[in-house]
Formats: sequence, structure tokens, C-alpha cells
Amino acid sequence: MDEHSSRQALRPLLPRPDGIGRTPQVRLSSARSRRATVRAACNPCRDKRMKCDGQRPTCTACSVRVIQCKYVTSDANETRSQALKRKAEELEGRKNAAEEIYELLQNRPEEEVAVILRRIREGANPEHVLRQVQDGDLLLQLALVPEARYRYDFPYNKRMPKALIISNNTYLESPIFERAWADISASSLYPITRAREDNGLASSSMYLIPYHAAEVSDPLLADAKISEWTTVTSNESLLRKLLAAYIKYDAGFLTALHKEHFLYGLVENRPGYCSSLLVNAVLATACQMYEGLSGRQEFWNPQNLTYRFLAEAERLWRLEDGKSRLTTVQAAIIIQILYGINGLDKVGHAYLLQGLAMAHDMNLFLPTPEGSSARMRNTRHFTAWCLFNHQVNPTYYFFKPPLLEEPPKIALPDPSKDPTWYGHIRVRYPQNAMPVDTSFGFTFRAACKLRVIMNAITSAMFKKPGELTRLSTDTTLTLYSKLCDWFVQLPEPLLPQRIVFPNQIKIHAQYHTVVIRLFEPLLATAAALEHNNIRLNPLRIVSHAKSQVETLIRLNYLRHGFEYFDPFLVTLLLTVSFEAQTDLERATISSSDRDSSQPSVDEIRSTLILCAKGMYDQSHNYYVGHLLFHLFLGRTTPAEIELLKRFLPSSQLERNQGVPQERVRSEWPLPIIKIDEDPRTSKLETLVKDYQRLAVDSEEDLSA
Repeated sequence: MDEHSSRQALRPLLPRPDGIGRTPQVRLSSARSRRATVRAACNPCRDKRMKCDGQRPTCTACSVRVIQCKYVTSDANETRSQALKRKAEELEGRKNAAEEIYELLQNRPEEEVAVILRRIREGANPEHVLRQVQDGDLLLQLALVPEARYRYDFPYNKRMPKALIISNNTYLESPIFERAWADISASSLYPITRAREDNGLASSSMYLIPYHAAEVSDPLLADAKISEWTTVTSNESLLRKLLAAYIKYDAGFLTALHKEHFLYGLVENRPGYCSSLLVNAVLATACQMYEGLSGRQEFWNPQNLTYRFLAEAERLWRLEDGKSRLTTVQAAIIIQILYGINGLDKVGHAYLLQGLAMAHDMNLFLPTPEGSSARMRNTRHFTAWCLFNHQVNPTYYFFKPPLLEEPPKIALPDPSKDPTWYGHIRVRYPQNAMPVDTSFGFTFRAACKLRVIMNAITSAMFKKPGELTRLSTDTTLTLYSKLCDWFVQLPEPLLPQRIVFPNQIKIHAQYHTVVIRLFEPLLATAAALEHNNIRLNPLRIVSHAKSQVETLIRLNYLRHGFEYFDPFLVTLLLTVSFEAQTDLERATISSSDRDSSQPSVDEIRSTLILCAKGMYDQSHNYYVGHLLFHLFLGRTTPAEIELLKRFLPSSQLERNQGVPQERVRSEWPLPIIKIDEDPRTSKLETLVKDYQRLAVDSEEDLSA
């Protein structure tokens, strides 16, 4: 058989099907599990030369060995060399900052050097101190006007009433009055008002520039990420402005929390000092303090930021489910304030009662046992005094027995010896490089001591709600002696000749209103009282206290104006305006036989118009201000309305403007009645209903 035939006899070979008899090729890259790249091992694994999986905050190896896991890198994407380079740059920056601070200490004026040293001793890092100085210099360079001094002029009559220019009116020795009237060359007109310009006080910015022109100076505020604590808005710039407004206007009088510890908790994310509930409550109140928001008095408007922050705070309050926390107690105080200044004190009172119940559950009014940190003990003790102060207002001013019979069993340290217990609030005025301390600790301590006396007066006068217990002469004089001791023992920043900040002025005004309330029940007898061999005349005491209140209102206006947020101010203005209206009626009836020592008709009108302007300004901040302004208009005569049109917008002086009574749930008796009169007749809610009824009747008369 030849080769050709044998080839034909063979079976033809077909191509091999895929997958049969083929040895699979294994790719090592896909068979092996790919280990994630770890840019930098933790320090313990690096020291032990162990494999580290880079898990944060604790890697698996450290978790198994139960040891502390530390990384030199800031995050998982940073290599060790990058971390070392970053730390070197930080050290270089701190070195440069320290060198620049050293140059500042060499070249700056002594008063600025003193402030820098104080900030260093308080623990501020070099970058914060340097930034504070540099920001102050930048503000100085960017100032649009070369002169920032400003004073307000009284409307109608620009002179201080002669009845207030008396020999024992020490408030007229203040640099506020001196600087405000420096351009009046009338020493014969004001012979006793030349203030002493000692220690350079009269040239200080705080005596020359309104408080609302200053800005809060706090490095922690600049570092705060406030948007992480609220879902209402992520506008960090706006949130910082709101928080700054809260710190500036809350200080000393409406204080509900320790500012520095709150900011520490906010920046460092420490839940013991800060919570989302507390932040939203603070921001809701701050919206009515910040002048940059229009319509802020309309708290019921869903588009209003106050409404939105408050709604979020109430949602978080419900989630708390009554758990006793320090931050929840602080939030209860703030929410109670917010409802109170908007005519819903019945609602706010429920929050205050819950806050008090939590405080008792936490033994907040007793010294904190050892074991807690010094910061937490400080925060608890400070909050206890804040809560005590705030329970005084809805009892003393509402003619009710106190909610707490005794103050906290916690000592109030001397601010000059232990300033950190209170914290600092500093503000920077335009064209000033360095901030000014507001003496917050002294103001808060004085307010606490005054509220203790007010609580004792409430306890003695009101055994039952709304029922006045007439005090004996001995009890009255004992309480008056305590008030006098409080006044005499005021620290230097709160002396009548030195006060300048609005909250300092308010503390003095509140003292005089307490004196008035204490002696008003004795005016009917008009008999002199014996005390420590000194004869006391209730009529003279009350008359002098009223003149001091009006003086303080006028000094406050001369330096600071009335536009800034101040709920206590509007109650003073309403009281003084009521007195002025009564005096004006008497002066008009008996103009011929008036005593020369009494204020003239022009001076009374000046007081009335000044109070009206103040209530109008406050009406833009919170709803109670709006209500009181319109209730005041309801008491004015047509002639007075025509006079007011020279100083206020005519469109705002319509006496029949609607005041929706469904938005008012208030038991607050307005300070237009004597303490021995029935408070039910002057409750805000009752007066609003009467005002509405009169408005409806007036409209029906016009349409008839």
C-alpha cells in the first residue's frame, strides 16, 4: 500500500471542542485575594513590625491585643511622610506665631500687652491670640469712617429733665452722661453733672460707642461648626452671627448656660456640655436678637427662622422623653424665655417646671460630689444658679409664691479671684484692635444676689397665688436693709459712676423697681418708719427710686439707643410711660398751681415720647414688645398721637390695628398696677382681649 492510499484510510481529525482536555490557565492576580493597600500602619503595629489593616479608630491587631491604637496620620489617605511633613509645617507655624506674639509684646501699647498676656495665661494657643490681634488690626484698616463715636439725642426735648438733676443722683456722675453732654457748654444748666474723668474711663470706647456696634470676640466661636448640630440651615456664616448675637445680648441678665463650656462642647463635640436640642433652642432665641433678620417678632410665621429652630428644638425635646440631662435643663430655661417674650408664658412655664423636676432629679442645687471633672462641676453649679434666677421672674413678676424656697447651696466665688468660674464675654469695638471685657462675672454674681432677695420678698408677700400678704414694718425694713447692703457692696465695675453696658444698667434699674414694689403698700399711710435710729419716709424712697429708673432709661438711650434686643427694657418703658401719662393728665388739669420742683409739661411729654420710641423699637424684636406698644397706643389721646407722628412712622400709630388674641396665652400682670391691686385685671391676655373689643367697637362706630 502506497503512502497516498494509507493517508486516505486514516480517520480525519476534527478541531478540538473548547473546554475539553485543556488545562485551565489560572491568573494569579484574580485567584489571590487582593489585600487593600494601607498607606500607614498604626504606631503599635509599626513598633512590633506587625501587619496592620489600617482600620480606624482601632485596627484589628490592636483590638485583639486590647491596646490603644494611635496613628501619626490624620486620615487613611495620608502617608507617614505626608504626616511628618504636615506636623513639621504646624510646628513651624506655631514657632512663627510665637515669634510674632513676642514682637507684639515688644511693640504694642501696654494696655494691649496686658490683654495679650491675660489671653496666654488663660490657655489660648498662639494662633488664636495672633488671629485675634490681626483681625482687630484688619477691622481698623477697613473702617469706613475715621470717627466711630456716637450718641443718641432725646426726641422732643434734648435736655435732661431738671427734676432728675438732683444732688444725690449719682448716675449723672457716670462718663456716659459726661461724654454725651460734652458738647453742651452749659455748666450752669447742669452744675452737678461734671463727671470725674479718672483712670482714663471717659476716653474708653465702651463709654463712647453703643454696645450694639461691638462684636463678640471669642476664638472658639470662629472654630465652631454649628451646622453639624442643626438641620434647619447649613449657612455657617449666618449661624455664627446668630450665636454671637445670643452671647452678646444674653450676658448677665438672661443667662441660661456657661458660655465657654457650651462653646467647648460645641467645638469638641462633647455631649455633656452641648446637644442639638440646646443649640436649636439657643438659635431660636438668637434669631430675635440678631438685627440682620427682618420680621423677627413674627415667631408664629413658618418662614421665620425662630419658628423653624423652635420647631426643631421641640421635636428634639420630645425625643429626649423626659431624660434628666444638664443640657436639657439649660434648653428648658431658654425655651421658657422664648415663649415668655412672645406672649405665651403659659406654655413656657411648663418647660420651666420640667426643667426644675430634672434639676431635682440630678441634685443640681447641691454641691457636685467629687469624681466629676472640674469643668463639669463648674457647669453644674453655674446652671443651678441660672435656673434659680429664672424661676424668680415668673413668680416675682406674676404675684405667685416662689418655685424654690431657697437658693442653691453653692457658693458664688469672687469674680476677681476666680474669673473662670463665670467665664468671660469680650467684645471688640470698631477701630479697636483689642477686645474689651464686659465684667460678666461681676454682673452675673450681682444678679444672683439680687434675685435671692427678690425670692425672699416673693415668699413673704405671696403665700398664695395672687393674694398679697401685707408685710409688717419690721419685715419690710429687714428686706430693705438687705437691698441697701446689696447696693453698697456692689463691686467697682457695677458702681453707679462706672456702669456702662446695658446689662449693668438693667441690674441697677431692677434694684430700684424692687425698692418701689417693697414700699408701695406703705404709701397709703405716708408715715415715717424708724430703722437703726433713722427715719425713713416711704413716699420719698419710692419717689427717689422712680427718678433713678428714669435716669437709667435716659442714660441707656444716650449711649446705646433702644433698638437692640432687651425684653426687660420694654417693661421699664411701659411703667415710666404710664407714670408720664398720669402726670400729664394732672399737669393739664392743674397747670396754674404746679410746684416748680415738679417736671414741666414739656419734660413730661419728652419722657412720654422717649418711652413710646423705645417701645416702638422693641416691637421689632419680639411679640410682647409689639403687643405692649399697641396697648400703649390704646391709652394715648388723639393729641398725643399727633405729637408722636413727628418722631415715629404714622402708619405704625393706628390705634385700631389688629392684635390677634389667639396668639396670646399669658398670665403676666403688666407693671401698670400697684402691688396691692388685683393682678387679674391687668394680665396681658385680658388686656389684649379688651383691646380687641375696643377695636371692634371703634370699627363698628366708623361704619355706622
